[in-house]
Amino acid sequence: MARIKKQKSEIELARFHPKDAERLLSFNIKKQRIVDLCNQEFDDDPFDQGKNYSSWHRALDGQEVWEGIVQELDGLLDDQIAHPRRYLPTNDPGDDLREWMAQIAKATWWHEVLELDMSLNSLNSWFSGRVSKTNPQLREQVESWWSLVKSAADEAERHSAVAMRDKIANDDREQNSDWDNTQPKIGSWDTWCKDLLEDGLSVDEVRERFVSEGLLHDQHHLKLIDLADPQSPLTEGYVKEHQEVWRRQQFDELAEAGFPLALSRTPPEFDQTPFAREAKWGDRRDEEGPKDLNTHLYGKHYRQQCVRRWDASERRVVVDAEIVEVSEDGKNWRPATELEKQGWQSGIYFWEKALIEGQDTSNSYTQELEAAKTKEKRARRAWESCEQDLPSNRNLEVAFREAERDLQVALDNTLGQYD
Repeated sequence: MARIKKQKSEIELARFHPKDAERLLSFNIKKQRIVDLCNQEFDDDPFDQGKNYSSWHRALDGQEVWEGIVQELDGLLDDQIAHPRRYLPTNDPGDDLREWMAQIAKATWWHEVLELDMSLNSLNSWFSGRVSKTNPQLREQVESWWSLVKSAADEAERHSAVAMRDKIANDDREQNSDWDNTQPKIGSWDTWCKDLLEDGLSVDEVRERFVSEGLLHDQHHLKLIDLADPQSPLTEGYVKEHQEVWRRQQFDELAEAGFPLALSRTPPEFDQTPFAREAKWGDRRDEEGPKDLNTHLYGKHYRQQCVRRWDASERRVVVDAEIVEVSEDGKNWRPATELEKQGWQSGIYFWEKALIEGQDTSNSYTQELEAAKTKEKRARRAWESCEQDLPSNRNLEVAFREAERDLQVALDNTLGQYD
């Protein structure tokens, strides 16, 4: 994916490659869908207003735009190649076939792709609701098309799953010379193999599945699915003779070690008894961004009602906690308000906004304190460097004393009124 970058008015520009735009359109069909998907990533983003639809369309037409636009398009392309399932309907064509088809494309596209015997006018009439009866041939061809799309998407997801398992294995090899310090991981090869063994497959059968999945990844690259012609997304890759041998050795090493990174599907014994815990919120010094978001919580004590449960999707015990009571002094308690139940709000949005705009990302307390320190330091230097007998010395001393007071005020201005 070629990039053309240059500096113009201190804004770095880039160009999205036309071939990449074609790939995105082959899967998303409409530019508008690409734009809407990219804009979802910019919800509550400080540059949201700058990312108008014309900017996205210019990028897809191969024109120069702000680099952030191109990066977002790159990210969408990569994710749709690796995980097409995320961007396809989650359900199969059902009773409301018209609504199901409309979420993918308009009648004209369907008519051309499915090569329907029925006329385009007839399909448009049905699409618009003027004709209620669904043509059996239409349903049959849509379901046949959908079967090809799902098959292609499943291949892409399998390829990506192997890539993730390999990454976990490689990361652990780099971090550990042995298995002593490793932690079980749900996305590991160990977990995948252990699940198959628990399903009743023999070690030899799992080894063959392991090798097959590995070679699927080793010998192919992925390309984005073309919905108009849904074929396998696996491109022909270079086959090395030693790959199969290496995959078998990799499995045997895991099996010999006892699949140490396997995360069991069976919940361990854990205490499910509800319990309470108390804590205290901080103040301005604990804000994560340059905006004071949690002034209504500063210095207050709070109680949480907690319960442990097994999260089957993550295969771990998690704690669900709800803020139920709040106290200003830690002695007298009252029910928490709906706002207080939300707890401490992250300031990451305002941190990112400041970062992108080239401003100070520190919280407002730190910014005020640093400004006061700088003022005090300068006033001190000016006063100390002035000759004692000059009339202006008195004015410089007054300025210094004032800066000292301002520094103390900034230091104390935590708004932690319950300390």
